[in-house]
Amino acid sequence: MKEQPVLCFVDFTDITDNLKLWAGFVHKKTGRPIDLLFVRDNNTHIVFGSDVDDSTIEKKLDAFRTNAGITSGDNYIKEGCNCTLISSIAESKDAIYTLIPVHKYNDVQFLNGKTVVKMLRKSRIPGLIIPEKNKFTPPQSVSTIANFRRAQKITAPWLVHLSKYLDLKINMFMPANGEQQVKHNFSFLRQFCEDHGITPEPNTSASGIKTDKHLLKQLIGNIHMLHLGPQPGFFDRLFGDNDARLVSNKYGTPVFCVNSRDDLLVPCT
Repeated sequence: MKEQPVLCFVDFTDITDNLKLWAGFVHKKTGRPIDLLFVRDNNTHIVFGSDVDDSTIEKKLDAFRTNAGITSGDNYIKEGCNCTLISSIAESKDAIYTLIPVHKYNDVQFLNGKTVVKMLRKSRIPGLIIPEKNKFTPPQSVSTIANFRRAQKITAPWLVHLSKYLDLKINMFMPANGEQQVKHNFSFLRQFCEDHGITPEPNTSASGIKTDKHLLKQLIGNIHMLHLGPQPGFFDRLFGDNDARLVSNKYGTPVFCVNSRDDLLVPCT
């Protein structure tokens, strides 16, 4: 059986060197092929300073692969919409997840957090999102904070998967004054991890931590598991999409986004 790859989006802007370290880390830890995708669009001539042919871009992708220590995977050079192509290629290759660097929340030039979250809410394939402010250090943990949504339970297999294959401990947080459903989710996630041979580090008295936003500052250098909310409501449309702001967070904390879908890709644990 062919191993599912990780699809990595590369835009060759100034965040690419940091992305290279993440791609190399994921490949070294998991042994999975890393597929690289570059999308030709209106920014291509800005990035390269002039029009370039596909052979030049192919050489850049090969150099990225070599410098990252990636020994397997395919290169893709496509023209069109970033998000459409990320989704379609991830589906066609049955990618285990995507690895996507994002620029500022509402960057008008390059792929931003707002656009990526819109894409992920339509996708059955999760994404590891690397904010512009991130400075790579090998992560030591993956963290989650219980919320009130029953569907948060779908993140449990992914917590175990990342812990096992990226060699991360699991930190679990109970928000201050958690409601009964929040406590139930916390207990379920903890029990699921324990059933798969992993003992998470629970924090049930996280003073001042009520939401994912409060937690991100404490996680610099590690990965945060985000259960994406449904389509943005009235206040999100008025003040900005909260999930999109989280993936573009100013602390540079990487965010692993899992969507609520009946056909969500569930990894082997």
